[in-house]
Amino acid sequence: MAPSAGEWDALSPAERAAVVAALPGAVTYDEITIPEGKGLDWVLEVHVGGDRKKDAELLLESEELFARVQAMCDAAQHRADEEARRREEADRLREEADQLRAEETRLREGAEQEVARLRAELERLKR
Repeated sequence: MAPSAGEWDALSPAERAAVVAALPGAVTYDEITIPEGKGLDWVLEVHVGGDRKKDAELLLESEELFARVQAMCDAAQHRADEEARRREEADRLREEADQLRAEETRLREGAEQEVARLRAELERLKR
């Protein structure tokens, strides 16, 4: 069993080296007590020593997995940004169409008033 932090601090460098040398090179799954609420990822956090080639492979696999997840997140963010841009553009176009309809209504009403004024002028001139 490993010494406590206080015991570790009290050890000389030679005693510490002896403790480290006595540690097993591998730990079985049955020997690991996973803290409550932690998943199996916790095991990679406590891995000490062992096969450097295997450790490097695990690290590369983890980095590759992280890169894939990051790429998926980036793609999802890009899609979300693009969708937001499209919604903003659609909103802008709807607003522009509403303004054009309002302008068309204003111009039509003005034209109808001008036609009514001209008809009244024509009737007045006929008399």
